[in-house]
Amino acid sequence: MLGENIKNLRKQKGISQEVLAQQLSVVRQTVSKWEKGLSVPDADMLTRIADYFGVSVSALLGDKIEKEADTNEIASQLAVLNEHLAARARKASAIRKGILIALAIFGVLFLVIALLNVQTGSKTVAYGSPEMTAIVTCTLDGKEYQCRFDCDGNRRTVSSDYDEWFEEQVPEVGDNEVVDVLIHKIEERVEELGGTVQVEWDSYQPEL
Repeated sequence: MLGENIKNLRKQKGISQEVLAQQLSVVRQTVSKWEKGLSVPDADMLTRIADYFGVSVSALLGDKIEKEADTNEIASQLAVLNEHLAARARKASAIRKGILIALAIFGVLFLVIALLNVQTGSKTVAYGSPEMTAIVTCTLDGKEYQCRFDCDGNRRTVSSDYDEWFEEQVPEVGDNEVVDVLIHKIEERVEELGGTVQVEWDSYQPEL
């Protein structure tokens, strides 16, 4: 109420926050905080504001009583306003702390998941011991692109290594799916682009 009254009276007078601040010997940010309800002026300043706008302190505070409020009454109303502001600040602080805690928990979970999924030199998660290797060679516009899948006995990807081209054209290449499914997706995409695909299967041999 007080902030809105100060703002409305200032606009009715056709002056900026800067001008009002100069008239009251305060900085513009102080006037801005009053109008936004982030702080309230003390009793003496409240009287100066009321005198400047030619209104009663009671009217400035939004009080409906006709007579001018005495100093004690003004101080009492200001105390109530300050308590409201303090309660709002406490609530905002609690919300900020809750958000920070949630972000911290999310960050820790993300880090744990990342650590569990990372393998040096590989972009996949191990599902079992590798038994077979599929080498996929794609020929397109005179260029060759290769992808290697190491898979377990169920032909599910254990680890993989591939050129950047595959990441751009077949994003699923890094998924831990059955190798035959991934190869099929590669073949479909390469055929769409007018290229050819050659697949070679062999027993698993660890890379040196």
